[in-house]
Amino acid sequence: MDIDDRVTVGLVTSCHGVKGELRVKVFTDFPERFSAGEKLFIGKENEPVLKSVTVKSSRWNKDILLVSLEGIETRNQAELLRGYFFWIDRKELKKLPKDRFYIFELEGLEAYDLKNNRIGTLSEVIHTPAYDVYVIKGEGKKELLVPAFKKFVTKIDIDRHTIFVDTESLEFED
Repeated sequence: MDIDDRVTVGLVTSCHGVKGELRVKVFTDFPERFSAGEKLFIGKENEPVLKSVTVKSSRWNKDILLVSLEGIETRNQAELLRGYFFWIDRKELKKLPKDRFYIFELEGLEAYDLKNNRIGTLSEVIHTPAYDVYVIKGEGKKELLVPAFKKFVTKIDIDRHTIFVDTESLEFED
């Protein structure tokens, strides 16, 4: 699988216990990707060759997913996977409803105000308990934090790689 064809779904942050369980920060709205029997790819960021793994089991512990993989039976084996990412092939992505997007589709979009002036690039999506926030990097170190509501985000055009933002009630942060 080519680097451009993979989508990150999780990150091994540490291990849990002595039986090889991994603490995984989940980057997907579909945590069932980590269900028993599911196949994923694992490897270091920007590593061209990934290893295919099978999930043995998974369970939630507060906001961290604990995952056991087939063939990883000890804490020492699990420790070697710290900092590794879980990926799926882009072809396996589920079709989202209209006006819903994957984060990787949003990051990098060119942001414009309603007068068609370029204001920056969408650099990050921050998840909050109430709603997502789009971080738009402007000139220098300036950032515009945009709540992901239709009131502020008037149009997203993935094909044209653009996002339009009503900036009248928003201010750049230094």
